[in-house]
Amino acid sequence: MHKLSSADIRIRKSETLKNGKNAIYIRFHCDTKYNYHPTGLFIELKYWDTKTSLVKKTCREYISINNQIRMWISKSQNVLLESPFIDYGTFLERLLETEKKKPETFLAIFQEYIQDAKADPDITNGTVINYQKVYNKCLSIWNSSMLIIDIDQYEIRRYIRHYREYGNKINYLNRNVKCIKTVLGYALSLDIEVRTSALKYKLSNTKTQRTHLSSEEVNRLEAYYEHTSSDKIKKVLKLYLFGCYTGLRYSDIVQLRPSDIVNGMILKKVQKSTEDKYTRIPLIPKAKAMVQDFPYFAAISNQKCNKYLKDVALLLSIDKRITFHTSRHTFATLALNYGIPIEVVSEVLSHTRIATTQIYAKMLNDTITDQMEKFKL
Repeated sequence: MHKLSSADIRIRKSETLKNGKNAIYIRFHCDTKYNYHPTGLFIELKYWDTKTSLVKKTCREYISINNQIRMWISKSQNVLLESPFIDYGTFLERLLETEKKKPETFLAIFQEYIQDAKADPDITNGTVINYQKVYNKCLSIWNSSMLIIDIDQYEIRRYIRHYREYGNKINYLNRNVKCIKTVLGYALSLDIEVRTSALKYKLSNTKTQRTHLSSEEVNRLEAYYEHTSSDKIKKVLKLYLFGCYTGLRYSDIVQLRPSDIVNGMILKKVQKSTEDKYTRIPLIPKAKAMVQDFPYFAAISNQKCNKYLKDVALLLSIDKRITFHTSRHTFATLALNYGIPIEVVSEVLSHTRIATTQIYAKMLNDTITDQMEKFKL
């Protein structure tokens, strides 16, 4: 008859891998013999606490690894409680039976969500691309063994701090966090345990001023576009001014094809719409002149456009932070200023809510208020 069996966690110090880490094992003891089964976890010796058989808090991944160690110990104890005099072969067989349902890792669930989103007709391709970008960012923060139960408010704040150091704006990172919370909610719908503290994390957006150009500033850009000898500047300004004339996003403009222009009007599927909805944008003469020959616009990245626009603004003494997207703000503000109904502007901009377009109306009111302060009889 076998003696009473036992199991604990051990590291074999003599088996250091090339990356400087050692494997963590379940050690099974029976009849004066020791057998080791790998847990699939690895750690540097300097982070290992031999007294507790856990990872020290100085290791960045200590929460995730320790949770998995405790899971292995719990499973081993459950097997031994059922059969205290079990042999190693039977112990391992029963241990691996409980292993069939592995703990869910955050990145694995994230990828599963992205695959489901791709197959969902109600989720646009642009949304899927955004989630893939957030997933790629998560790879720099959390490794593949990070359990979804370990994503808490501390980890979310760590994500934000990390990318703030790289110059990312808080509003942009809050949109990232919103994606992460969506994935956690998805996991919850699959009956996977998640931290409620992470789901309750409050986003704190900062109010930003939407920059737009005045008609006089647009005229300055037009004059510079006509007279500049720089081919690159000319290509960038052509893109930007077309955005001012149509309200189209950068991505929509660079993808324009002859089939998108019918009877002097752009007929284009709404990028963020889940239905077959099309935007109709009549082209003013200045815009028509820009789409005579295909390809209409040069292949210049949004980032490079922003760099050149910054230089042009400085050269023309336009004291505003101009990015390509300000062309869209400029179109909306000037259209409302010229008396075009807000419902029409909202339709051209493909806004799903009129409240979004009303932001530009408020911007116009603020501008009027500021300018009227100069009026004195």
